[in-house]
Amino acid sequence: MSLDPPSITRQIVGRRTVLAVSAWSVPVVVLAIAAPAASASGPITDFSLAATALTLSSIPSGGGSSPLTLTISEVGGAASTGPIAVFVTRLNAANGLTGVSDSFVADAVDGWTVEQTDDHFAFTYTSGIAAHSSSTTLTGTWKIALAPARLVSAIATATITAGSGGDTNVGNNQVSLPFATTNQIDLGAATDYTLIGQAALTDTGGASTFDGAIGFEPGAALTGFSPAAQALFGSAASNAQAETDTRSALATATALPATAALPGALGGVTLLPGVYRLAAAIGLTGVLTFDAGGDPSASFILVTGGAFTTAASSSMVLSGGARASRIFWVTTGAVTLGADSAFVGTALIGAAVTAGARATVTGRLLATNAAVTLSANPIRLP
Repeated sequence: MSLDPPSITRQIVGRRTVLAVSAWSVPVVVLAIAAPAASASGPITDFSLAATALTLSSIPSGGGSSPLTLTISEVGGAASTGPIAVFVTRLNAANGLTGVSDSFVADAVDGWTVEQTDDHFAFTYTSGIAAHSSSTTLTGTWKIALAPARLVSAIATATITAGSGGDTNVGNNQVSLPFATTNQIDLGAATDYTLIGQAALTDTGGASTFDGAIGFEPGAALTGFSPAAQALFGSAASNAQAETDTRSALATATALPATAALPGALGGVTLLPGVYRLAAAIGLTGVLTFDAGGDPSASFILVTGGAFTTAASSSMVLSGGARASRIFWVTTGAVTLGADSAFVGTALIGAAVTAGARATVTGRLLATNAAVTLSANPIRLP
């Protein structure tokens, strides 16, 4: 059996181009059945594909794996003579996921064969299936590895679809296997900075505290910083490198494909790991929760094309192992933190920053193009 029958190749490529599952926008992984032609005396053979896999909210930077099982059932009332192939689009560079590679390690293959090309796996059930009966179950492990390069976020969804040839019906069920491979944004030299401003830096009252470096342009106006804060001023060379890396991180993060829409009003919202995007301004009144689902390596990247404002006394809560170091706010607009509010994450900002009195920051405020004004704000590295 050829791994690339023309009808199947066209169908897989077509689905990769147009299929969208929710808001996933990077290449979609498709599992499709190729069925034999039906006998002349019976109805067209109709198959259903059952598949299970661990839903991975994120894969750590070292890679991860998921068990995968496949069972084909005949649901159309006509026996097949076999063989029947299931084609699985791979999670790798051949399918648009730079820095990602995958492999499949078979476990139980009774009645199945396993082959692969550069861009897909082919799992073939070699026997026929009686009417209203099922194949044996293929089991194995789907392994995903990430290169240590500057991969930021790549997300793919595997959708199980039954039926793919022109002579078969679409099966009765679909099963989605979401994989998200996320790595935190590379901040480079800016990792050690709590604050960067490209214009004036002002600390009203001089009571803000920091546990990381403070960066600024040569000649920028620096007003109100305590002696302890001044001791954290970076050198001209380190500040320049941190600013360059901040701009690079902002550009990279801004270009990320979204996995979900970002609501404009964040109060009372719980966010799961992913890349969120909204072209307009956003605001927080009340409590915003980040839920990592038990995966401390999960990343949250929030991209907005407008201003970001938090109300007085608003807060952000970490749940399910979420970490402040894995949360990134990306905005080309101004950022305003309300008095006594609690902000969590690294903010990559293209405009001015104003922090109200006693607003706390667990993370970083990295502004690439404007002034920063503080007011008795504790800023701690995540």
